Amino acid sequence: MESAREAHGTFDFERFRTATSAYAHLFPRARPHRLKKYGFLQELSVDTAAPFGHFPSPMYAVIETGGKQYRVQPGEIVQIEKLEGEEGSSVKFGQVLMSAKPTADNTTIVLGKPYLAGATVEGEIVGQGRGDKILIIKMKRRKQYRRTQGHRQFYTQVLITSLDNGAGDKAALSAADKKSKLDSFISHLKPKGLAMTPKTLGSRKRLAQKAKAAKAEGGEAPKAAAKKKAPAKKKAE
Repeated sequence: MESAREAHGTFDFERFRTATSAYAHLFPRARPHRLKKYGFLQELSVDTAAPFGHFPSPMYAVIETGGKQYRVQPGEIVQIEKLEGEEGSSVKFGQVLMSAKPTADNTTIVLGKPYLAGATVEGEIVGQGRGDKILIIKMKRRKQYRRTQGHRQFYTQVLITSLDNGAGDKAALSAADKKSKLDSFISHLKPKGLAMTPKTLGSRKRLAQKAKAAKAEGGEAPKAAAKKKAPAKKKAE
């Protein structure tokens, strides 16, 4: 990269001070000769108005799903409220509130009223399941009232693959980046377990197994032993 001094002959310190104003807290006593010592002046280009060290971020949008709003961009994995679909299936979000496309000079922002017409965000489901368990404890003092309940919320994890703001600006995730994202991604969501069944006595289990075996053989199922009657009470003489 050609240095600013070689490209322009003389260095414009005013433009440099403006470009590095966002980094004043990092160099409180910075002077041009100190910055030159560490190589900052040689790597600075005054051909752009972007702050020193800032690079345009990718295009992003704000979508609404599940009653909540999320900031998304291609290549990002977001965890949202549960959506119907298997892992690997594609989803499309049509409720796009806004989109922004940063550049070196400025940022183009498109706002909806409340949604953008024709704007869509597409993604792929990469995780389905329930999140961490939370405990809900209720207690009323001096009333002997205490209740404890657990809850695990269902979530869906989506990889954002493309974005279209409806005004001609589009952004998409390349196949190579998508493969690297999926290879390195590990979902922490857990599937729903089996429902709890009440405990049964062992004798009932054995009787059920015997009845099933007898039915398979074609015989009659064994009957449970009848309860003995209590002896009659003697009449008083």
